[in-house]
Amino acid sequence: MLSICFGLCLYLTGVAMVVPRLVFGLNKYLLRPSEWLVWYSGLPIAAGFLLALVDLFILFPAKRRRSPFRHDPIGDPSITVALTAYNDQESIADAVADFLAHPMVRNVIVVSNNSTDATFDRALAAGAIAFDEPRQGYGHCVYRCLKEATEMANGGLVALCEGAGRSGHTISKSLSLTYRTPISSMAHVRSRGCGNTRRNSALLCTMGTSKNIRLSSIF
Repeated sequence: MLSICFGLCLYLTGVAMVVPRLVFGLNKYLLRPSEWLVWYSGLPIAAGFLLALVDLFILFPAKRRRSPFRHDPIGDPSITVALTAYNDQESIADAVADFLAHPMVRNVIVVSNNSTDATFDRALAAGAIAFDEPRQGYGHCVYRCLKEATEMANGGLVALCEGAGRSGHTISKSLSLTYRTPISSMAHVRSRGCGNTRRNSALLCTMGTSKNIRLSSIF
């Protein structure tokens, strides 16, 4: 690019020299230099284009990183849903029932983050496997969800969701519309770091407020 710009500057300088040649009568002194600049300005321009082609078709392919692609078909597409909950007594029962009604869902876990209402009891009554996390804070609740869910998944999938305002149809919707990929083609994610959990036991599917699935590794 610098070579092309340099060549263009030479060319424009040679063309601009026509003004003093004609206006100030300096044609005898400036004719040869202006011709030289115009004629030979093509050399750096041509060299710049040649270097650009070499970089694009020879050097650039060699710079591209070709990382190995890992593809582990999932043998067990069943899903263990883990719901975080804090004072969600009004919605947790409906969320549990709706997730349990989904054909791909095997278990629903609810981790109550030290709730002060009836969230824990209503989750149990709705058919969930409920745990109480006494350490206050969303991070502690999420960690407990992942720990319990990956231990229970046993090779299947784990969907981590918030207990308030979530329903089972978001699983199918997110898997089919966000990725447009069959579940069997998704890769396993190792679940190291969540207590004494089984390695290669789960794919972590985190559904946020946009109801799209985000895939994350737990290391």
